[in-house]
Amino acid sequence: MKMMKHWKLYIAMLATALGFTACNEQEDGIESNETCAVEFSISTKATATTDTVSKNQLMRLFVGERKPEHGVEELHLLGVMEDVVQGHLTFNNLKPQWYKFAFVCVPRYPELELFTEENPGEATCDMNRIMVDYEPILKLGAGSITPDIPIKDGNIYRKVVSLWLEKGKTATEHVVLTRLNGQLILDMGILCDQFEHYVDSIVLELTNLPTRLYITDNDKDEIKITELKTVRFKTNPADQSERLENERKHHKLIVNLLPCELDGKIFVYTTAKNRVKEVFEFSLKTDTGQSFNIKRNTKTTLQFNGIYKGDFDVKYAGYDGTNIGVADDNWNGW
Repeated sequence: MKMMKHWKLYIAMLATALGFTACNEQEDGIESNETCAVEFSISTKATATTDTVSKNQLMRLFVGERKPEHGVEELHLLGVMEDVVQGHLTFNNLKPQWYKFAFVCVPRYPELELFTEENPGEATCDMNRIMVDYEPILKLGAGSITPDIPIKDGNIYRKVVSLWLEKGKTATEHVVLTRLNGQLILDMGILCDQFEHYVDSIVLELTNLPTRLYITDNDKDEIKITELKTVRFKTNPADQSERLENERKHHKLIVNLLPCELDGKIFVYTTAKNRVKEVFEFSLKTDTGQSFNIKRNTKTTLQFNGIYKGDFDVKYAGYDGTNIGVADDNWNGW
């Protein structure tokens, strides 16, 4: 069974099981004092309450419950709401019990299916085995400056809410989704000042790079990553040697990544006027063995110090520990 058919089945189940509606009407003859309800207000910023998902984003709501017949580690997937765009959701006539609601928002790429399972195509009913496949986003390549190539959207947002719903009561919950991925900015400086000969290309090779993450969070807002692979990002810099010095720009390679410790190398390929080619190789560690990290909702900038120093200066920005971002680096909100 294909994944999309699987979701459509659960979407139909969700509408029936949770009684999704815009108002608090009684349905199916069930007495309201024997059931319960939950109201969500959904936001993308800590200070807002009415934000909706943009047309370039896809948000799904996964709803889970515990069932005695399932294993201790399993979380039964009650249903999936396919395309959440509302700033408010109300579910009526629910059974009084424990529920887990996972709001997950990914970039909307019609040609890419970013939601998957531990074993793609198995049509699992265990919510703990549902994942986001980040590899298709990585394969979209890097953005860069010189030449100016915008980076493709790779932002993943999530909020997981666990609730005990009581008979005859309506729970209310304000949901603020937060960004799970980080971003690496590899600043190689002004290349014609750094290298003697023309730079044909720069390749960032990352090993042990996580490519999938689970939608659930161990009830601790954890990011559970898996599927470590080697991924290469390539940029072809513009030749700025004929430009005036004050018109030259730093060459920056920019990629969105899942949280991890960076492990890999940078390769710089050059060609001299006599067509002799040379490759420079730099490790993503300092001479003392210090490594660099990609953190959730954080921009990690590595500043190249030059051929003979062989080190990078590192700067982390864009994460203050409380909300989606800070106002001065364009990472605030969605």
